[in-house]
Amino acid sequence: GIDCSGFTDNIEDIKRLIPMYADCPDSLKKTVHAGETFNMIDEISVAINELGVNRIGHGIQAYRSDDIMRSLCNNNICLEICPISNLTTGIFSNFHMFNEVIEKLYRHGIDMTYNTDGNVFLNTNMNNQFHLTYEMEERIPDIGNMHQKFKSNSLKFTFL
Repeated sequence: GIDCSGFTDNIEDIKRLIPMYADCPDSLKKTVHAGETFNMIDEISVAINELGVNRIGHGIQAYRSDDIMRSLCNNNICLEICPISNLTTGIFSNFHMFNEVIEKLYRHGIDMTYNTDGNVFLNTNMNNQFHLTYEMEERIPDIGNMHQKFKSNSLKFTFL
């Protein structure tokens, strides 16, 4: 597989990857880090429409656009969600805000996985990622199913 990331301060950073991704054989799985920060939602559209990715690292800002959420579903693209990272870096100021976004993406049928995004630097593990979302139990009676879906997506969208 191929997985690239870079600066997220302007859209040209992700667009520089277009020729490289275009040269990749169809058999190669593709992912890119995009749409983590509030001002970079347009990266997600580039990842979908111009890079042809299978997964998007982060992509959490997709919740802000019905068109992008539809496109993720229609193209069978998985978001690699990193709860502790998103909270540590200030993408979301609290667990409640983060959980509302995850619930919205889940209700729209977005395929997602939970990831640690640097467990050594963030002092976390996969159990911590899942634990953060248990406050949603009151609003999502099928939270166990949601978590099982995230786990099965880990296998479905793996590079191996």
